[in-house]
Order: sequence, then structure tokens, then C-alpha cells
Amino acid sequence: MTVTRESVAAADQRGVVDVPASGAEAESAGAVLLDYIAAHVQKIAEHEQGVRDYAPDSVHQLRVNARRVRSALQAYRPLLDRQPTDPLVDGLRTLGRELAPARDAEVLRERILTGLAALEPPLLVGPAKAEVARHFARTEAEARAAALATLDGEEYAMLRAGLDELLARPPLTERAARPADRELPRSVRKTARRLKKAVKAALDPDDPQRDEAVHQARKSGKRLRYATEVAKPAVGKPAKRFTKGLKGFQSALGEHQDMVVARTALRELGARAHGAGEDCFPFGVLYGEDAALARRREEELPQLWAKAWRAKNRKWLA
Repeated sequence: MTVTRESVAAADQRGVVDVPASGAEAESAGAVLLDYIAAHVQKIAEHEQGVRDYAPDSVHQLRVNARRVRSALQAYRPLLDRQPTDPLVDGLRTLGRELAPARDAEVLRERILTGLAALEPPLLVGPAKAEVARHFARTEAEARAAALATLDGEEYAMLRAGLDELLARPPLTERAARPADRELPRSVRKTARRLKKAVKAALDPDDPQRDEAVHQARKSGKRLRYATEVAKPAVGKPAKRFTKGLKGFQSALGEHQDMVVARTALRELGARAHGAGEDCFPFGVLYGEDAALARRREEELPQLWAKAWRAKNRKWLA
């Protein structure tokens, strides 16, 4: 059933419209939003089973789709009653945090082993590779057990039930009945302003908390990318071009964060090796390489941002 202006007239006393999720042919902002959410709720279910089956990359994909749904609910709050949706946002955020250690362990192990394999033989001294394998075998096992415990928990069951209820009886507001091609860009524009503010802090070379500022800009960039994904079916090529323009800047932010996390792990591995009387030199070499590369990425950010934020890419948000 399509959200129409006539259905708005039947809104309940809370001022929301309860309608079933509509098909892809719908042109209302609420219908397009619900189509997006429904698709990614389905993917959450699929990748949940993948996590239980130990499928490769399943934890990552589960987190990504949970983040997409959360970002859509946050970016398009004017289209949905916040009373039932804000708890879903909190639950999806918690889910992402609880699954993060399992994903981080996978990424770090691969990154560090790849870095060690690239070192010249004179630099690769001691049993560094074996130490990494031992460390992450234990870390990944613990993180995966914690991830499965999360998926078996009551809070996750309540989250899934809440998402199902959202799709069965979507609490759409009056604004959700407006044409998608005009209404959705308004919410994207607001999310874009959040990114612009976050980037201003990330580009400050004198900020003593710059690593955190870059991380916050990265998160704001993801939220904008996902908000733009929602609007693509209604807006078309301009939204696609906008997302493509942000890609280089977003990739640099992601690489920077990967290096921040990796340096923390490398310090820990080096300290463990030193405490065991083993050579910690290879971990120090990788740490230095990542620190230097992070500085280069920071130097590149202003140029990448200027390219991403060109006026012609943002024209559809005006």
C-alpha cells in the first residue's frame, strides 16, 4: 500500500501514519525509506546466520547492514515517529559495538601479517609471525564467542522484533507522504552539514585530539553515504555522483583509522614480545611505517575534501 496524502488524514492521535511497507513503485519519501530499511533488515538476518555458521566476512557484513539501518533511521528522523525508532537506533548502535572486537581482530590479524610478509629479511627478526598468529587465534576465539553470545541474548531478540514491527506497522509522519525526490534531499542536506562540521575539526593540524577528530569525520561520512543511498532511487544520477565524489576522501579517512587501531595493536604485540624476551623490532618497524603513512594521509585530506565537496556535486541538495 502506497503512502498517500489521503492516508495522512487517517493519522492517529500521535500524529503518525501506520501503513504497511510499500513496493518499489511508490514515490513517497516514507515508502522509499521503508524499502531501503526492509532490504537491509533482511540482510541482517542473512548475515546473522552467516555469523552462526562461521561464514567469512559475516561479522563485518552484519555490522555494515546494522549501521545502514541505524543511519537511515537517524538521517530521516522527520519521517518517522521517534518514540518507537529511537530505541532501535540505540539497539543497533549497541549491536555494532558488541560485534566490533570480532571484526577488528580479523582486520588486524590480516593487516599485521601482510605487513610482516612485506618486510625485507634483515628486518624480520624473531618469531614475530608466530606471535601474531598465537595472539589473534586467542583474541578472535574470544571475540567470536562474545559475538555469538550477543546474538543469543535477549536484547538482540528484542531488537529484531522491534525492526519487524517497524516494517509491519511503520510509524510514518505526515512528512513521509511528501514526494521522495523533494523530501529526501532535505534530510541528506542536514546530514551533509554534520559532515562539514566534523571535517573542519579533522583538518586542523594543531588539534591534539586529531586522531579522534578524523575518526568522527569518518563516522559522519559513512552516515552521509548511507543517507544518500536511501535517496538514490528517487534522485538518481545526482545522488550517485555525490557518493562517488566522496569516495576518495572517505577511503583516506578509513585508512587513517585502520592505522590508528593497528598502532595500538602493534604496541601491545611489541610489549608482549619484549616481556617474553623476544625481539620486538619488527613490530616497531610496522608501527613507524603506519605512523608515517597516517601523517601523509592527514596532509592529503584538505585536497581530497576540496574535490569531494565541489559545488556541482552538491547541487541536488540545494
